[in-house]
Amino acid sequence: MGFDKRRFKKTRDFVSRKIADEIILVPVKTQQRRLEAIYNLNNAVSVRIWELINGKRTVEQIKQVILNEFDVAEQELIKDMQKFMEDLENIGTIEE
Repeated sequence: MGFDKRRFKKTRDFVSRKIADEIILVPVKTQQRRLEAIYNLNNAVSVRIWELINGKRTVEQIKQVILNEFDVAEQELIKDMQKFMEDLENIGTIEE
Protein backbone atom coordinates (compact mmCIF):
# COMPACT_ATOMS: atom_id res chain seq x y z
CA MET A 1 0.00 0.00 0.00
CA GLY A 2 1.29 3.45 -0.87
CA PHE A 3 2.21 5.87 1.88
CA ASP A 4 -0.57 8.27 0.85
CA LYS A 5 -3.23 5.56 1.43
CA ARG A 6 -2.09 4.78 4.98
CA ARG A 7 -4.28 5.74 7.95
CA PHE A 8 -2.59 6.49 11.23
CA LYS A 9 -4.05 6.79 14.70
CA LYS A 10 -2.49 8.08 17.89
CA THR A 11 -1.27 5.44 20.33
CA ARG A 12 -2.00 5.39 24.03
CA ASP A 13 1.73 5.31 24.77
CA PHE A 14 1.96 9.12 24.65
CA VAL A 15 -0.14 11.99 25.88
CA SER A 16 -0.18 15.31 24.11
CA ARG A 17 -0.57 18.76 25.59
CA LYS A 18 -0.98 21.98 23.66
CA ILE A 19 0.99 24.83 25.17
CA ALA A 20 0.68 28.14 23.31
CA ASP A 21 1.22 27.21 19.65
CA GLU A 22 3.15 24.01 20.33
CA ILE A 23 2.23 20.44 21.16
CA ILE A 24 4.34 18.42 23.58
CA LEU A 25 4.21 14.62 23.33
CA VAL A 26 5.15 12.86 26.56
CA PRO A 27 5.53 9.08 26.94
CA VAL A 28 3.37 7.36 29.55
CA LYS A 29 4.92 3.90 29.34
CA THR A 30 7.46 3.24 32.08
CA GLN A 31 10.27 2.14 29.77
CA GLN A 32 9.83 5.30 27.69
CA ARG A 33 9.87 7.82 30.54
CA ARG A 34 13.03 9.60 29.60
CA LEU A 35 13.55 13.28 28.84
CA GLU A 36 14.88 12.43 25.39
CA ALA A 37 11.56 10.72 24.61
CA ILE A 38 9.63 14.00 24.91
CA TYR A 39 8.73 15.19 21.44
CA ASN A 40 7.98 18.84 20.70
CA LEU A 41 5.85 19.82 17.71
CA ASN A 42 6.78 23.45 17.37
CA ASN A 43 5.62 24.62 13.97
CA ALA A 44 2.12 25.26 12.70
CA VAL A 45 2.19 22.55 10.02
CA SER A 46 3.37 19.76 12.33
CA VAL A 47 0.83 20.81 14.97
CA ARG A 48 -1.96 20.75 12.39
CA ILE A 49 -0.89 17.34 11.05
CA TRP A 50 -0.96 15.99 14.62
CA GLU A 51 -4.44 17.41 15.12
CA LEU A 52 -5.65 15.75 11.89
CA ILE A 53 -4.34 12.26 12.70
CA ASN A 54 -7.42 10.32 13.83
CA GLY A 55 -7.25 6.82 12.34
CA LYS A 56 -9.86 7.69 9.72
CA ARG A 57 -8.09 10.17 7.47
CA THR A 58 -5.54 8.91 4.98
CA VAL A 59 -2.20 10.64 4.61
CA GLU A 60 -3.53 11.96 1.29
CA GLN A 61 -6.53 13.54 3.01
CA ILE A 62 -4.31 15.13 5.63
CA LYS A 63 -2.04 16.44 2.88
CA GLN A 64 -4.99 18.05 1.11
CA VAL A 65 -6.08 19.85 4.29
CA ILE A 66 -2.55 21.16 4.82
CA LEU A 67 -2.33 22.34 1.19
CA ASN A 68 -5.63 24.19 1.62
CA GLU A 69 -4.65 25.80 4.93
CA PHE A 70 -0.97 26.64 4.41
CA ASP A 71 1.15 28.17 1.68
CA VAL A 72 3.42 25.16 1.06
CA ALA A 73 4.74 23.47 -2.07
CA GLU A 74 3.09 20.08 -2.58
CA GLN A 75 6.29 18.16 -3.38
CA GLU A 76 8.08 19.61 -0.35
CA LEU A 77 5.06 18.82 1.84
CA ILE A 78 4.93 15.21 0.64
CA LYS A 79 8.59 14.69 1.48
CA ASP A 80 8.33 16.45 4.85
CA MET A 81 5.10 14.67 5.82
CA GLN A 82 6.54 11.26 5.07
CA LYS A 83 9.62 11.95 7.19
CA PHE A 84 7.57 13.51 9.99
CA MET A 85 5.04 10.69 10.14
CA GLU A 86 7.76 8.03 9.95
CA ASP A 87 9.44 9.76 12.91
CA LEU A 88 6.15 9.76 14.84
CA GLU A 89 5.66 6.07 14.02
CA ASN A 90 9.23 5.17 14.99
CA ILE A 91 8.94 6.76 18.44
CA GLY A 92 5.58 5.10 19.01
CA THR A 93 3.19 8.06 18.97
CA ILE A 94 1.18 6.81 15.98
CA GLU A 95 0.37 3.47 14.40
CA GLU A 96 -1.61 2.17 11.46
